[in-house]
Amino acid sequence: MLNRCACYCVKKLEKYYPIASDDRDVYIYGFEILFSTLFSLSSVTILSLLLGHIGYALFFLLFFFSLRLFCGGYHASTYAKCFIITNLTFLSTVAYTYLIMLAKLSFIMPVLFLVSAVIIWISAPVQNENHPCSEKTLRKNKIISRSLVCIYVLTYILIFVLASDKQIAVNAAWSFISVSIMIIIEKIKQKGVKNNERNQCKNC
Repeated sequence: MLNRCACYCVKKLEKYYPIASDDRDVYIYGFEILFSTLFSLSSVTILSLLLGHIGYALFFLLFFFSLRLFCGGYHASTYAKCFIITNLTFLSTVAYTYLIMLAKLSFIMPVLFLVSAVIIWISAPVQNENHPCSEKTLRKNKIISRSLVCIYVLTYILIFVLASDKQIAVNAAWSFISVSIMIIIEKIKQKGVKNNERNQCKNC
């Protein structure tokens, strides 16, 4: 579906703007990413409205989406799986927020936030085979991701200290923590692949 929509948009674009045949696939991929992102943003916003708290979507978009662009980590192999995982990740941040508030453990969130910040600082960016990048892009993403981590740590401290509703601070923390979890999952996946390759070489 996304591919058909992307191809349609490229055909329309070609009527007004000449596109080299070698660049056509790049434009199609760009439109696919655009539509995939818009669908995910829309669904997260709708879910947040249904849950009665637009702040959930705002903090998820701020702390999760923006960091994922530069930090990398686990990525699904298809757009449909990506859409599902993104929404499940969002819903999990909401569920964990309710559990933490119910257990009155909001005071542990700054610690978890800082641990996640260290993980992201050390590990990011983590390249995924579904989203390959050049060495130049990886270096740039490392600088950006570390800059964002610093900004978000300071932002979270202000939110936690100043917000009268700790539920907001807890949800913001889980959105940030989700990025570090995605990085850890991809790291474990890559380590497993390397171990399998070593075992295969030993058996040769």
